[in-house]
Amino acid sequence: MPNFLVADAGTPVTVTVHAPAGLHAEGPLQQTVLVKPGIDPDPIRFGFGARTPGLHRVDVTTWAGGTFLTEVSVEVLVADGGTFRPGQPKTAPMGAPRARPGEVTMEVRVDGGRYTFQLRSDAALFAPVVASATTTPDVAVENAIREMQQLAGGGSRYSATMIREVIRSTGIQLWSELVPADVRDQFWQVGADMSAFTIATDHDVVPWELLYPLSDQRDAGFLVEQVPVVRRTYGQHRTAKVGLRNPHFVVPPKAPTGAYEEVAAIRAILGAAEHKPITSADALLALIRSGGLGATHFACHNTFSSDGSFIEMDDGRFKPFLLADACARKLLAETSPLVFINACRSAGVAPTYTSMLGWAQQFMSSGAGAFVGTLWAVRSDSSARFATAFYRSLADGATLGAAALAARVEQQDDPLDPTWLAYTVYGDPFAKAA
Repeated sequence: MPNFLVADAGTPVTVTVHAPAGLHAEGPLQQTVLVKPGIDPDPIRFGFGARTPGLHRVDVTTWAGGTFLTEVSVEVLVADGGTFRPGQPKTAPMGAPRARPGEVTMEVRVDGGRYTFQLRSDAALFAPVVASATTTPDVAVENAIREMQQLAGGGSRYSATMIREVIRSTGIQLWSELVPADVRDQFWQVGADMSAFTIATDHDVVPWELLYPLSDQRDAGFLVEQVPVVRRTYGQHRTAKVGLRNPHFVVPPKAPTGAYEEVAAIRAILGAAEHKPITSADALLALIRSGGLGATHFACHNTFSSDGSFIEMDDGRFKPFLLADACARKLLAETSPLVFINACRSAGVAPTYTSMLGWAQQFMSSGAGAFVGTLWAVRSDSSARFATAFYRSLADGATLGAAALAARVEQQDDPLDPTWLAYTVYGDPFAKAA
């Protein structure tokens, strides 16, 4: 904790433990310690009993208000009649130097049919809310995304007023169906002083950016209209810098209409040297393996299905699992690049082995400073406008969250096009371009 800044009177740090269903807690799963300048706090203990033998993973996260500090995972092997042996100490550096005033994080964890929500802020300390889901949200989510894609395609016979109402009603429905009532009430308690909102989850099938918080007394618009909104995945360390240096552009064969014009506009914003775009998966992987990947912008088509995502390159398909080596070795941590996949549903995830695997998770786990992708098929002209507005704001000194908010606002002039809601941004909302 050498870089963690605390107040003279001390800074409260909350430690939360998440355990699998095979373990039962013998006490609270959340404790708060007061960290004072120059003094280590006393140790705290979390006790468990095992329901079943086998290997159990316990995740420990630390927070200062709504600001994520760091996390560490501990594996515990339980055998019938086994003897106790202490494991190796596990450590992780603090990713944020201090709590950010007004930062709010909503954690969503899924364990079988059990959903656990927890809202974190510096204004209040809320307990986790457990919701037993009798059905998964996949059907509601797919219906919402299908509705947005039809509107983005321009085939709707609705009037402009009705299209806005369809988009708004979809967001209200998701807010009511997917967010527990207790969490909705907590949101209104902390909303007035909110400076940024982060969704922390690995169950990433939900288009959280489409949520429209509404109560009988409050209507402030879509969540992404109210405050900078970003996501974070577990295993994603916090970084205050997003690398824009040495940018590269990926434009495969059969690129979308206007892809080269989009690249030219972003190149001009970043002051990048002229060079040929990357067209092969082999060349892209070689650049990633070198550890020197700079900001990388994809102007492409992304094919998404229940089998997963892929981008068709001139030498084959580039898929998320090809980043496994980069994840294991954190090959992007040195440069912390921005990765922007401006394509159809590039932020979608699909079941792969035992986890949800997608572009965002893989690039962020590899050490990227930020990732931007789409949740459904978007219009080429609108997507190019969003991208250029985002890069312009980030290059001019805006934070990651503020740049995303500015790009969304710039897109809202066409009520027939929901593209401004399609983008999802991963990273630290307060990070700035390097």
